[in-house]
Amino acid sequence: MTTSWLYGAVPSLPGFAADDRVAAIVGGVKAEVEAYLERGLDRIAHGAGSLAKWMSEPQHRRSWIAALYATRYGAIYWASRADARAMRGLVARDRQLINDIGEFLSNGPANRIWNFAVASFVLSPRRVRVITDRWVPPNGFQAIDPDTIATLSGDFDDPDQLADCEEPRFDLHDFAHLCACRINPTLYGNKQHATLGRLPSYLVDLVAAPRYRASDPLQHSDGIVFSHILSPLFEDIPWRDLPESVIVDSLAERTANYLLGWSSEFCTRIDATVTSSRPINVTELAVLVQNKRYEHPASEIEQRLFVRGGVDGQDALSQFDAADRLTMIAGLEHRTYHEARNTLKHRAHRNAYRIVASRMLRDGALSERERALAVKIIDHLEYLDVARGTPTNLFQEAAALLGIVEMPGTTASSSDQCTMS
Repeated sequence: MTTSWLYGAVPSLPGFAADDRVAAIVGGVKAEVEAYLERGLDRIAHGAGSLAKWMSEPQHRRSWIAALYATRYGAIYWASRADARAMRGLVARDRQLINDIGEFLSNGPANRIWNFAVASFVLSPRRVRVITDRWVPPNGFQAIDPDTIATLSGDFDDPDQLADCEEPRFDLHDFAHLCACRINPTLYGNKQHATLGRLPSYLVDLVAAPRYRASDPLQHSDGIVFSHILSPLFEDIPWRDLPESVIVDSLAERTANYLLGWSSEFCTRIDATVTSSRPINVTELAVLVQNKRYEHPASEIEQRLFVRGGVDGQDALSQFDAADRLTMIAGLEHRTYHEARNTLKHRAHRNAYRIVASRMLRDGALSERERALAVKIIDHLEYLDVARGTPTNLFQEAAALLGIVEMPGTTASSSDQCTMS
C-alpha cells in the first residue's frame, strides 16, 4: 500500500488511513489559508522595494508564496514535505528571487502577513465562531466541528491591526486540530465547551489552560506531565538511534510509574525531582484520556500540514536560506527534532494512560463502578468504542461516576454560555 505518511506508517487512528480524503482535507485548509496569505502579501507590497514588482507578475507571484512557506512563523514552517516537493521546479527556476524575498520576509513582514491571514481565516463567513471566556488559550482557536471554532473575545477581531504587528501572534498548530476534526468531528472535535464546565474544578484543572485553573495542579495535569515531565525524559533518550516504538514504550512506562506514585521524575516547572503524593484516580484518568483524544490526533496530522522547526536553537533548517530550506524540506524523510519530541511524547502519554488503567484493573482496588469506568477508558484509548459505533465522551462518564446528572450542556449557567458570531 502506498502512503504519504513518514516511514510509510499510517497513524493507528480512525480515519487516518483514508489517504486521499486526508490529502483533500489538508489541501482544502491550506488552500483557504493561502488565499489570505495572498491578500496579506498585497498589504506589505509598499515596503518591499524593488521586489514588489515581482508580485504583479503571475509567473513570479508564486515565488513569494514559496518564500513565505519557507519562512518560520513562531516554531513552524508552513511548507509541508509535499508542498516543498511540488515547488522543486519553481525553486530551480527562481532560486535567487526566492532567497531575496525570504530575506525580506524574515525581518518582520512574514509575521505581519501571517497575523493578518490567520485572523482573516478565523473571521471568515465560511465558519461559525463561538466566542467564549473559557478553555481557549489566548490567541488560539479550537475546532469544535468542521465549520465551528471557539476563540476568546477580542483575539481575532481586527486583522488590519494585527497586520501591523511584527511578532507572531498565533500558533499554526491550531490548523492541525481543524484538520483532525474534519477527518472525524465526533472523535477529534473539542468536547470541553459542551461538557467540561460541569465537572469539579480539581478535574477541570487537569486539562484547562493555565488561566482557567482554580489551582495549580502539579501532580497529574496534562500540561505538567506532557511539558515538564515527559520533555526531560525525551531529552535523555538518543531518539535518532532507536526505533520510535522503543522510545514510546520507555517514555510510557516511566510516565505511568510517575502517575501511580511509584517513581520520581525531574520536573522542569520547578527544576527539581518530584514524586506524586498519591496515585492518580480513575475519574482523573478519564478526564485526561478524553483530552488526549483531542490533542494526540492533531500531533499526528501535523506532518501532512507543515514542518516543525522550533525556537530553542534546535532548528536545523534555520541555517539555510529560503530556497535551500525548501529543498531540505522536500528531502526530509524523517522527523525533525521538534516533530519527534512532540509526536512521540503524545504517543507515550496516551500509552501511559493505558498502562495505568490496566494496572488499576489488575490491582483490584476499584469499586464496581470505577472498574466499569476503567474498562471504558481502555476501550476509549484503543478506539474500541468507535469500532462498536458508540463513541464515548469520558467527560460525561466521569461526571456520571460523581453523580453529576446534568451534563451535555443542555441548560448552561450564565457563566458557561457562549456567544456566536
